[in-house]
Amino acid sequence: MKPKFEVNQRVWVSVRNTVEQSKPYITEHIITRIEKGGIYARPLNHLHERRFHTNTMTSKHKSSKYEFRLWASVEDFWKAVEEGFYGKSKQ
Repeated sequence: MKPKFEVNQRVWVSVRNTVEQSKPYITEHIITRIEKGGIYARPLNHLHERRFHTNTMTSKHKSSKYEFRLWASVEDFWKAVEEGFYGKSKQ
């Protein structure tokens, strides 16, 4: 079941290197708007928004090796880390 998100909700965004193994990294964001195909969030002290696809909760440009993932809670993120989310890299 996908979490329900609302505008002004505080959420967590992780950054993962898809080419090589990287250490877990997460920052707090706030949801700025929600549209049919995307959820927009920005870091608490920044104005730059990032769009996350509603189906995958991810944001990644084709030319970038970094994938950003939206999490409803920090606990969900650390559970994914324990299950090996950061140990997987595409080759």
